[in-house]
Amino acid sequence: MKIHLPQLFVSVLFLTVSVMSQAQTITPVEHIKAMKNGTLLVRLHTKENSILMMEVQGQQDRADKTYRKQLETNKSIMTSFKNTFDFAPVLFFFSYDSEKISNKNFNDVFVNEDFKIDPNIQIRDTSNIYIIDVGEVYFSRFGSHMKGIVILDDQFNSLPDEMPVIVRKRDAIALFRRSYPDMIIELNENLTQYYNERY
Repeated sequence: MKIHLPQLFVSVLFLTVSVMSQAQTITPVEHIKAMKNGTLLVRLHTKENSILMMEVQGQQDRADKTYRKQLETNKSIMTSFKNTFDFAPVLFFFSYDSEKISNKNFNDVFVNEDFKIDPNIQIRDTSNIYIIDVGEVYFSRFGSHMKGIVILDDQFNSLPDEMPVIVRKRDAIALFRRSYPDMIIELNENLTQYYNERY
């Protein structure tokens, strides 16, 4: 069979655009309903690359301090979600497993309260997955990285701007600075209000 490369290229391009268009046609109302009925996966940053670089450079004390600080941050994040977030079920994974999550490989990626990978933790329904990124994250709405919380789709893509899926830490202004527990409470309230106004 003779293959015409230009036609093949056009077909592949059309298929790619069609898939992207389907993803982009999900409305904010559909997203919030899927989120409410789905599972939110909280990404816990580990700073493993920075810590490894410090160790390579012989800065073990600094590496240990960075590790402990990040662990305390992650403990605060996990505790706050467990105690104050009830919009939808949440599970936790380490940032180094982001590619597995993106590829829908949910085996041996979820973290228990002891911050150990627990193979017994499973997602019941994988049809509606969203990612909550916490820490130094990229806000596409502002085109920059800053501290805060953002909810992404299951491929780590931004959601529509009109959705209440971002909360900034506001580190630059001490008077308005938010703690992680405060941000998680605000995120829960914003999502709940947005959902209740539409359903």
